[in-house]
Formats: sequence, C-alpha cells, structure tokens
Amino acid sequence: MIKLCFAHLRNLIFFVTIFFVDQGKSVMLCPTATWQKSATTVAGDSAGTLGSNASTLYSPIAVRVDKNSNIYVLDSGNYRVQRFSPNSTIGTTIVNGSAGIAFNQFYNHKFVDDMSIDNSGNIYILDGSKARVTKWARGASSGVVVAGGNALGNNASQLYYSRGMFLDTSASAIWIADTSNHRIVKWTSPTSSMVVCGSRGAEDDQFAYPFGVFLDESNSNTLYVADTFNHRIQRWLTGAASGTTVAGLTGYYGNGLNQLWYPTSVTLDNNRNMFIVDSNNNRILQWAIGLSSGMIIAGDIYYGVAAYLLYDPMNIDFDSNGSLYVADTANNRIQKFLISCPPAQNISTTVSPATTSAPMSNTIWSLNGTTIAGSPTGWSGHSPALLTEPSDIAIERNGTLYVLDAGNYRVQRFLPGSTVGTTVVNGSYGTRWNQFYSMDAMSIDANGNMYIADSGNARVMKWSPGASNGTIAVGGNGNGNSENQFRCSYGIFIPKNSSSIWLADTCNHRIVRWNSSITGTTVCGSYRAGASQSYYPFGVFVDSSASNTLYVADTYNHRIQRWLSGATSGRTVAGQTGNCDNGHNQLCYPGAVVGDENGYIYIVDTFNDRIMRWMVGASYGTVVAGSSTAGVLPNQLYQPKNLRLDSTGAVLVVDITNNRIQKFALLCASCLNIETGVSTLSTNGSAALGTSTSLPMKSNSSVTTSNPTQKMTTKTAAGGTSTVNQHLSAWALYTDLHNRSFDENLHLKKFLQTHSLIFFSFSCVSLF
Repeated sequence: MIKLCFAHLRNLIFFVTIFFVDQGKSVMLCPTATWQKSATTVAGDSAGTLGSNASTLYSPIAVRVDKNSNIYVLDSGNYRVQRFSPNSTIGTTIVNGSAGIAFNQFYNHKFVDDMSIDNSGNIYILDGSKARVTKWARGASSGVVVAGGNALGNNASQLYYSRGMFLDTSASAIWIADTSNHRIVKWTSPTSSMVVCGSRGAEDDQFAYPFGVFLDESNSNTLYVADTFNHRIQRWLTGAASGTTVAGLTGYYGNGLNQLWYPTSVTLDNNRNMFIVDSNNNRILQWAIGLSSGMIIAGDIYYGVAAYLLYDPMNIDFDSNGSLYVADTANNRIQKFLISCPPAQNISTTVSPATTSAPMSNTIWSLNGTTIAGSPTGWSGHSPALLTEPSDIAIERNGTLYVLDAGNYRVQRFLPGSTVGTTVVNGSYGTRWNQFYSMDAMSIDANGNMYIADSGNARVMKWSPGASNGTIAVGGNGNGNSENQFRCSYGIFIPKNSSSIWLADTCNHRIVRWNSSITGTTVCGSYRAGASQSYYPFGVFVDSSASNTLYVADTYNHRIQRWLSGATSGRTVAGQTGNCDNGHNQLCYPGAVVGDENGYIYIVDTFNDRIMRWMVGASYGTVVAGSSTAGVLPNQLYQPKNLRLDSTGAVLVVDITNNRIQKFALLCASCLNIETGVSTLSTNGSAALGTSTSLPMKSNSSVTTSNPTQKMTTKTAAGGTSTVNQHLSAWALYTDLHNRSFDENLHLKKFLQTHSLIFFSFSCVSLF
C-alpha cells in the first residue's frame, strides 16, 4: 500500500520528504526581502553526483543552520547527520548510523524522514519505517526513543510512515505529520500522545498524506500543514474542528502561482509570509497569508543541476541573516540563496501647474494588465474562454486578436472587447497537414494567411483564411542543419509587404530567411557567444523601415543583437553577454524582441518575468510591464514568451505559464497634454537600496530624498540620467539622449519645462 501510494509523487519513493523547524529559532526577515536567482552549493556536489565521503551527500532530506552558521544535513541515503562549518564544504559526521533496528540504526534510508535540533544541541530524528523519533545527545553513539516506537499502526500511541515533525520552543512537545494515517499527532512524552486533527480525505477537516507541519507559537499555536496529496496548505486555529486552505487548490495540482504540486514543507516568518517547498514544481514559493497566489523565490518549474534550478527539493531553512538554504534532495546537495534586504528610501514629488504645452512620446503604460484572452487567475482549459500554454499572438489594426493556443493545438480569434474565442485553426497532435507536433510561433501576412512554426515536424505551415488544412511553407524535410532544414524554431517574422519568412532556427543557433519553401539562406549566426554568433536564439524582428535591420533575441547569451543588412557580425544593443541577472542593464533568457517607429525595442525578459523598453544605443532599459517577481496578479507575469504592440501602442504579452494574454494600456493616449489652472500634487514613494522604482510626474516637479546618506539616480524614458546633488532640465533629457553635465546642489530638483506626464525611474545606492 505505501509503495503504491508514494509512487505518485515523482522520485519521492527514493527521496523521502522531511519537514522541520529548528526548535527555539524564529525566522526573522525584512518585509522587502528578495533572494538571488542563482545559488551557491554549500554541501554536496554542485553537479548533483551522489556519494558517501566527507564532501558528498546521498538524498539529503533536511538542512538546519544554527546561529553560528554551522550547517546540519540529514544525509538520509548515508544514514548519517553531517555538520559543515561556515565556508567549508567538508562535513563532519556527528550522527553515524546504519541500516537496522537498533537505537544507533535506521530501518530504511528511504524513510529517514525528518530532523530537528533543540537549544542544547540534541538532535531529533524521525525514522518513519520504525515509527519512532530518536533523540541523539551531543557526542552520543546511539539515540533514545522520545516518541513512538510502538510499531506501525493507527492507534494514538502509534505512527505509520510519518514524514515530518515540529519541535516546540521548550522541547516539551513534538508535533508529527503522521503521513499514512492522514493526521497530526502531538507527543509530550514517549508514552503520551494525542490526535490533534485529521482523517483521510479532501474536506476541510481531512488530509491526504500530509508531509509537513509547522506550529506558529507566536499566534496561539496556530497549526500549518503541508497537505501533500491534496496539493494545499491548511491552517488550523487552536481548538478548531476544521482547517482553512491558505495556499493551493484542493485536489488540483499544477504549476500556476495559485497552485501547488505535492508541497512537502511550510514555514512562516515574522511578516506572516509562508515559505512553501513546492516539491514537484522544483521551486520555493513565498506566499503571504490571505493572498490567492504566491511568488517564486528559488527554483523553477523545470528541474536541473544549474545554479538557479532545483530537483525535488524537500526542505528549507534560513540563517540568521535571512539567506535561504534548500535541501535539493534529488541533486544530492544543499543550495544557498543569498538574501538582499536593503533599507528603504522615501521619495517625494511635488507637482505644480503648467502654463504651456509641448509634444511628448507615449511612454507610460498601466501598472496593471488586463486579461484579454484566457483566465485572469492562470487556469488552463479547452473552452472558448480559456487557453493552455499560449505561445504567440498576432493583432490586426482593428484590434482583432489571434492566439496560438499551443496546448490545445489551435488558433483562437478574439474580437475586440470579447474574451470568448472562436477557433480558426483546429488542429490536433500528429504529422498530417491538419495536425501539429508543436505550435511554437506564428505570423500573419497582409492577406490574412497564418504561418505556424511546427518545430516537432520541422516545418512552417501556411493556413489560408477558412482552410481546414495547412500547406508547407518552409521546411518539411526533417530536422537538420542543411539549407532546406531547420531544427526547433521558436521565432518567426514576416515583414510588411514582403513574402520573405525570417526564422529563428533556434537549435541550429542561426537566423534563416526563406523566400520559397525549397531552401533557405542563413543570414547570420553560429554556435557560441561571439559578435557573429548566437546561442539558442528564440526571437527575430526585422525593421523593414531601416534597410531590413535585424534584431535577434539571443536567448542563452542573455542579450539582443542588432545586425545591419549585409553585416558579418552583430552588435549587442541590450543585455550583457553571458550575464543573466535583473538589473536594468541586464536580461535573463530574453525570449522575443519587437520594435516601434520611434527607435525603441521591446524585449520579453522571460526569466525576469518582465517586459523591457530599450532605446537603441542606451546602456539600460526601463520596465514597462511585470517585474522581477513571477506571479498571477494583474501587475505580474510568469515567464512570458512573446509580445506585440497594437495600433494604440498598448503592450500585449503572451503570459504563457499563466495561460493568458495581458494588455498593458498606455496612460498617455495623446502626444499633447495641455495643463491649465493651478494645482499641487504630492506623491510619496520608496525604493529599496540598490533597486529602482518609478513615479508619474508633471511639470515644475521637485524630487527629494529623505536620506542624505544615500545617492538617488533618476532617469527618464529617453535615456538621460542624473543623481542627487545634481540639477538638470527635464526637457533637455527628452531631446538629448546623452548624459549632460550638471550643477551641484544639496537636493535633486527638477524644474520641468514640459507639460505632459513624465515617468521617472529612481535607483538608490549607498554613499557609505
């Protein structure tokens, strides 16, 4: 029974889940905490190789960090507990067990499930197969039973393959997630226990194989349970007869930010944020109590051994600085994600009346997006109002939207103002001409013909309006690198009034132009990171108004390359080659690029969950949609894949992982804004040290910083910059794209001579 049950949880039949919070230790974090995307391996092999020597691990289940930054690892596959001193990757064995039933042994390494440490340094280990918790004193060669030990069973004095425990502050009670009994049990002595809550099921008073338990002692012993096979987190108030779901959707697993997939652990901080190990999604979520979705702080829905990826993580802990430690179980390592927690800086603006008018570019978009196709909350589906993993869009001048609904093998048409789609290409999985192996990119020509990149079948299919079948427009000669072949294409572009098809031949690391279905011409690219090379390019855009200047989203090089017509090498115009990060001068796996008529490019910064606007020639861009935090809220995106600009200048985003299309409308609909009368507006904002924020401002604005020990850098959409202690003319910034020299002043003051809405971005750094 137990093996059949846990076979559903990917790899956990081999890597057992654990759950604990170190006794006597509170998680204290600043309210603006963020963590680096890439981790450092602090124990085990960074490449994921298992082992039994002092520098390797085998299925590490639990990690604890003490106040001195010593790391303790429950190395379940080796039946031991390893201690790693700060800055050392060589462990010392402090609990040395083996397979067996004696008090110095553990019955089965697959069920050495949990660990906690009290204030005296005693180690508590949950041995699920032996249905007991043993306490190991400092330096002891064996443990003593402090809970259970009465064989597997369902009586109040027994446990049945328990997976997680919580040791309270006084070490007087152990709360155990009695997993296969679907309940939480409290033990106050080796012979005294009581069932707190739970039975098998999916109702509010039930659990399905709960793996983790957390006790909020600061809030009347409120209980939080990782209800693993119900894919949710349940909160139980003291004395309550049932719980409340505070994260996840009961019985519905998935990778949306409102969903969980076999959560194994939950922890709370002082700000009432839950930190959830979403094991089968290979990620750690931060989820504020009361919200309907969380945000990713570590990992991704894909597993791997890269520094930013996890593989079946089981447990987490925080050190005294707030850095995050993850038991990356299937990768046989412990990963550390450094925290960033800068002080906040207040920014004030005062706006006075304008007396004249001047033209400006439309440069401000709504902070919140509107869902124009798909579910606003990230649900997937096949109904006319839902989408499943949309991969691309096309937009007509009248506002009619076409969505490449890849997960449903169809193209949906949405009329302006309607969120109910009509199927105009109705495909299925396969190799026939009305079928697709994959639907990766789409473009529509002036006659309404649709061109769909089907990478799995190595072809681009042309669908005429009203057709029930497609015809091969490009490829169809199998996967390969010959001129009549391509391999996994994720970007396609057809310029206006042209019959040429430009293809991002992603897995061949090149851009190919096809003028017929017979053969293509390689325009640029080969494998690597040089100026003439590409590394898995996902997006392509051709500026036909500038002699077919080519822009390439060079995805795995984390940059945008511009190629002049006939050039033998490209120039990086956005991002930094090989550097994946979230600064305003950086990109992380950009997936697409498009341009407008004013010389700006718009970039889908996929792994930063945002859309960037970048003036060609500038050294940095501005965020126009999303942020560096994934989510399903209206102002968030989750690994967006593509974008388009409509005739009004609105930004339309293919929010693929959220199964929706988001529209970010312009706030400045006119290029001329005339102000009359007298008015004053005061706005306060804040930016964490080392980060940036934006504020809308009008003419005659004064900007001051509340902290004289910090430097505030401001910039406009046109690319000008200034710092606190400097003074400049705002209109000059819009007419001169270069930095200017400025007079020194105690506070930054901007006396704007323009009279339209201006958007400033503030970046804060410390002077000391």
